Amino acid sequence: MSALLGVMMSSIVVHPVQAAWFTEDYLDFGEFSAVTDDEQGKVEMHISCSLHYPDHVGITIFTGETYDPETSYADEVPISVIASDQQQPVAYGTFEERNGELVVVSDTFRDDILALVIGAMATSTSTIAVQFFTRDYRFSPDDLDTALVYLFESCT
Repeated sequence: MSALLGVMMSSIVVHPVQAAWFTEDYLDFGEFSAVTDDEQGKVEMHISCSLHYPDHVGITIFTGETYDPETSYADEVPISVIASDQQQPVAYGTFEERNGELVVVSDTFRDDILALVIGAMATSTSTIAVQFFTRDYRFSPDDLDTALVYLFESCT
């Protein structure tokens, strides 16, 4: 994680306009998140870290879809990210259920490529595209770099 922080701090890009990313602190759990909605306002993405696992980071995508326990979801979700108009290495996650909602979760415990993908997102100069299976979401890069610096300083 310290390598990711170094890359981010040495290549921070200033994004004008209003802040799309903000931070949430879950002090009772020792967790910190950078959060934003997609361009449609229907999907939420969290990039999180924990004091309990300071060398790891995770992404949770709240799809806005209802989780169906009768559906057979794929065991592995290939998460494709385009940042700065460049295809990033594919990271892998899983489908999970949170409060009745279908979410996609990935972290550096299961896929260390995720740190590289988050680093590319942090320095993106254009809309960040996140795709898996038939889903295609767009997120603003505005203030992600600042939110991630706060996040990683909080978790180390």
